[in-house]
Amino acid sequence: MGDLVRIAVHTCSCGRQYTLAEWKRLKLVGPMDDGEGDYFVLRNCVCGSTRAVKSTVDDAYTVQRCKA
Repeated sequence: MGDLVRIAVHTCSCGRQYTLAEWKRLKLVGPMDDGEGDYFVLRNCVCGSTRAVKSTVDDAYTVQRCKA
């Protein structure tokens, strides 16, 4: 399990890589509907770029919290 925590789930165009724990600590922008019944979760990289991952990588709670 320890190795799983350190796996990068996202890499920004600036080159920074984020583990799931690091990704969840980035500033949350909000969800974006993908048009197919799922969502992308948008967060800001420390470089200022807005990045997105499918909600399956982020937690469902985040999407629900933003939709409320």
